[in-house]
This record gives sequence, structure tokens and C-alpha cells, in this order.
Amino acid sequence: MKFLILLLLILGAYGFNCTDPLVDCNYHGVCNTHKTKCVCDDRYDTFNSLSQCNYKKKEQSTAFALHFFTGIFGGGHFYIDNLAVALSKLLLFVPGTCITVVLVYHFTEDVTCSKLFSAIYTSLLLIWWSVDIILFAMNYYRDGNGISLYPW
Repeated sequence: MKFLILLLLILGAYGFNCTDPLVDCNYHGVCNTHKTKCVCDDRYDTFNSLSQCNYKKKEQSTAFALHFFTGIFGGGHFYIDNLAVALSKLLLFVPGTCITVVLVYHFTEDVTCSKLFSAIYTSLLLIWWSVDIILFAMNYYRDGNGISLYPW
């Protein structure tokens, strides 16, 4: 046990020793005071690597704008690599819209039922879009790699 503690102290955290911030921090950070890790610039983070500050964060403003204009199709979620939500939005929107169009324009005998389906379906999509707008504005989401978005 003492050997393991000594080895960790010699090697630093995760075997990383920050001696030259330009090389060790990938030109995107500085060494901390103990020279055991890099303190990354705001737009960068460390992801899945022995090299530090190697991942440029996705931007909250871009994710928000994409969601605002294309959120009903999952645009913001595609940008942050949240593919499960993005694909579910896309796959719910396209068939649901087709069904709504068919019901409203081709089955005019029971207009009340088709209009009710259309109203409920559209309302649910708008609620989902609105909740996501709030969550993107609050910077609630992380990208597909678990890294927080760069705030606006």
C-alpha cells in the first residue's frame, strides 16, 4: 500500500506531469501549481486521453439557435451529439405529420376526430420544443461525451 501511494506521488495524478504547458496542455491551458494537471482554457476540456485540454467544447449559443429554428426535427440535439433524443424527435415528427395531413385532408367525414388528433399532436410537439428551449437556455444539457457546453 505504501508503495502505491509513493508511486502516485512520484507520477502525479494519472501518471501525468505538466512540465511544458504549451505541449502538455495542447496549447489550450496552463499547468496548475503542483504541476500534476493542466487548467484548461474556458473553451477546452480534457476528454478520454492522457493529453490534457484536447477537446473543444460545443457552444450553448449554437445549440440554442439550432434548437430554436430546427428543434422540432431535433437540430439542437444532433449538434450536441445527443442522438437518441434527436432521432426520436425526427422519427416522431415526420410520421406524425404525415398521419395528421392524411387525417385532416383525406378523411373529411369525421373532421372532429382528425382535428382533435392534430391539435393534441401539435400541442405535445410544441410543449416538448418549449421545454427544450428552456433547458438549452439554462445550459442544462451536456454533449454526447458528457462535457458541458461552453456558455454564452
